[in-house]
Amino acid sequence: DKIAITYLTDGDPDGAPVRLTYRELRQRATQIANLLHSYGLGPNDVVLFLLPTVPQLYTLLLGSLACAIPCGINWMLKPAHVIELIRASKAKVVVALGPTPGYEIWENIQASRSEIPDGVRLLTVPGPGGAVLPNSDLDTRAARQPDDRLTFHRDVKPDDLAALGHSGGTTGSPKLGKL
Repeated sequence: DKIAITYLTDGDPDGAPVRLTYRELRQRATQIANLLHSYGLGPNDVVLFLLPTVPQLYTLLLGSLACAIPCGINWMLKPAHVIELIRASKAKVVVALGPTPGYEIWENIQASRSEIPDGVRLLTVPGPGGAVLPNSDLDTRAARQPDDRLTFHRDVKPDDLAALGHSGGTTGSPKLGKL
């Protein structure tokens, strides 16, 4: 029940923080893992995300690790590079910050929506002062899943791919490294 995450939505150290306990972190990560599994994802499937440092970044990362392969990329990339990485990773799910003042993530996703391969599911996370999109909201969808146990079993082997890491792209187009 100790605090795992303290998040200041407006950056004001005197503002009211959002806090998650370790128990809540585990429960939300479990729900996300179960949600991803319910979408048919497994150990060889990629969940690509474009998120700044919001609490869902951590719950999604942990939930993705339990079910699939997480791939966090630089949320400041322009649409052409985002599409390139979605295709290169063969992502089955993309999670992006929804419409949020001060961020272009949602606008960049929308600008390239027609180029996202068919079958890729798009989920959203509201940012500070941003809009909740009920039909694609990660937290809303995950909340329907059990939080006390995984609904699947995964055998992890020493040579399994754990995650894809995004390179900076300073010498050309961004690339993905296997971890």
